[in-house]
Amino acid sequence: MGYMIINKFKTGKWSKKAKQYIEHPDKLKELLIALGQIIHKKGLKNVQEQLQFMYKYILDVYNGNYTNYNLTSLIIAIAAIIYVVTPIDILPDVLPIIGWTDDVTVILYVFDIINAELEQYKQFITTNKQK
Repeated sequence: MGYMIINKFKTGKWSKKAKQYIEHPDKLKELLIALGQIIHKKGLKNVQEQLQFMYKYILDVYNGNYTNYNLTSLIIAIAAIIYVVTPIDILPDVLPIIGWTDDVTVILYVFDIINAELEQYKQFITTNKQK
């Protein structure tokens, strides 16, 4: 089932939507607010740390604090967040336990494929804390 979920994510409209969010910062801000409202849901507990880190990454780009980002990685991260906050996805979130499975799968997949970018961002955070 994980392969099917990832394939649906990769071939879906999520990246196209993410580009629209980048072009409209007000929409991106609304997306981050929506993520903040669901990030502590029980079904997302296994990826809470990853979601919080992606939230901070996107927020720092949005606020202009992190400018050395990879645009493709940013698009993929935003696409994953859109997927998670959108109520209509492969497995409806209203289904107990199983409804969040696709969201968790997508977050873990995205965290893995943009890992190099997130590691670079982590270095940025560490370096700037020392200043």
